[in-house]
Amino acid sequence: MRRVRLAALRPGMRLGMPVYGSRGLLLREGVELGPAHIERLERARVEAVYIDDPLFADIPMPADVSWEVKFSLLSACSALWDHFRTLAAGGMATGASGSAAGRGTWGGAIGGGGARQSGG
Repeated sequence: MRRVRLAALRPGMRLGMPVYGSRGLLLREGVELGPAHIERLERARVEAVYIDDPLFADIPMPADVSWEVKFSLLSACSALWDHFRTLAAGGMATGASGSAAGRGTWGGAIGGGGARQSGG
């Protein structure tokens, strides 16, 4: 398996690991990439993916952060970004508790959410 930047992806390459975005699973491990898959990754702003490559089969992958931690972090960052975007547009963002962010509470913008994904 090797890490490949999005700009270098070509149709026919096969994913070596699942790809998650801010809203969950984008593509499963083993998917053979087609043009529509690559466009989907571009829209999700994915920078790189792991591709199955027989030339790298005997090279061990370094330990990585679990997919659960990555997904949780992506979800929190996405919520925080949406919060700031609302504030920048002049709106009053509210958190999960319904209290206004301007009163010093972040509500649901930062936190666990508890979402879990399997397969990775």
